[in-house]
Order: sequence, then C-alpha cells, then structure tokens
Amino acid sequence: MKRIVLFIILLCVAQVYSDTTIENSEEKLKIYIDYPTGDLNYFREEISNVDFVRFMQEADVYILFSKQRTGSGGQKYTVDFTGQKRFQGIDESLTFILEKNDTDDDERRKSVQTIKLGLIRYFARTKIADEITISFPIEKKNGRAHR
Repeated sequence: MKRIVLFIILLCVAQVYSDTTIENSEEKLKIYIDYPTGDLNYFREEISNVDFVRFMQEADVYILFSKQRTGSGGQKYTVDFTGQKRFQGIDESLTFILEKNDTDDDERRKSVQTIKLGLIRYFARTKIADEITISFPIEKKNGRAHR
C-alpha cells in the first residue's frame, strides 16, 4: 500500500514538473536563422532565451540574412525578421555594414548584435518582457559623461 501511495505522489510531482517545463518552453521564442555562411554555434552561445529550431515552419521568428557589395569593397547585410504563428504580421528589417578589412569575428559580433536588436520586438510580447534590461551608452561630451 505504501508503495502505491509513493508511486502516486511521484507521478503527481512528475506531472507538475512536466507541465511547468512545457509551459516555459512554449514561452521561449523559437527562431530559425537562414544564414548559410553564419556561425550558428556562436549564435547559440551568445543568444539566450530562445530555442533554435531546425525547420522554418516551427519558428515564431524566421530570420533571413542577405548581403550585397558596397562601393568601398565591403558588404551590406540585410537581416529580415518575419513573425510567424503568434507573431504573424510583426516584421522588421535591419542592416549592418562590414568594411573591407573587417574580420570574421567582426561579422559574428555584428550579426549577433543585429539579431538581438531585431528580437526585442518579439520579446516585448512575451512573459519575460518584465525581466529585460535595456541600457544605452553614456554620451560623452568634451571628455565628460552626460546622462
């Protein structure tokens, strides 16, 4: 009898834990990044509170990178964010420039920064919006910091 009661208690605890895990995973943004030459491992390390999905159809946000040459020999990247499912109709397009002498590390850092900026619109519509902290650089004039 004690074993049956213990089994029922463990089953209830497992169910509560399972429900919480499902609820939290549903709240995470699911993103799909279409960037064949991008360093997706680096993106996974640097961008938290998202689930990287393998198929575009599973994503809440589809992120497409495209690039074109600039007159100075650099690259202009356009990053299109397309909201899907619960974010249908919420779209954004951001750009950044890589100069001719920029490194692969510069590309990774600028790519991650652009993805983070673009995802703000979507995070603002989730439960974690209250936990997001935004900071701006302090403006310096004449060598002094001004707020």
